Amino acid sequence: LGVAAIYLEERDAVLTRGFYYGYCPAVWCVVGLQSFGGLMTAIVLKYTDSVTKCVSKAVAVVLGAVCSRILYAEGPEMRSVKLWVGLVMTLGGVAVYSLGLDAIVSPLASILGVSRRKSSESHVSDAETIGIMAPGDSDEE
Repeated sequence: LGVAAIYLEERDAVLTRGFYYGYCPAVWCVVGLQSFGGLMTAIVLKYTDSVTKCVSKAVAVVLGAVCSRILYAEGPEMRSVKLWVGLVMTLGGVAVYSLGLDAIVSPLASILGVSRRKSSESHVSDAETIGIMAPGDSDEE
C-alpha cells in the first residue's frame, strides 16, 4: 500500500533523486529504533506470552510520558491527578502480575498490623482469600 502511494504521488521525484533522498542521520535513527522495537517485540513474544508484551508496552507508555515531560517539556503535567492515577494503577498492575498478589498483600498487612484470613478450601485462588482482619478478630462465622 505504501509503495503504491509513493508510485502515485512521488514517482517522478523518486525516479530522479532516489528513494532515500533527504534521509538525514535523525531519520536513520528513527528507522533503526523502530526496527529494533519490532525485533524486541518478536523476541518477547517468542520467549514469553502476549500478556508480558502488553505489560511491557504499558510500562513503556508510562515511562515515555514521564520522560517526554522531563526531557522535552511536552506531554502530561507532572502535577496532573490523571497522570498519577494512571501511573500508580499501571505500575501496581505490573507489580501484581510480576510478583503475585500474595507478595504485595503480605507486606502491606504486616505494615498495617493486620492478619490475613486463610481460606480452608485449597481450590480457592489468592485473589479470593484476601480478607484483611484486625488482630484478634475471629475467622469463624
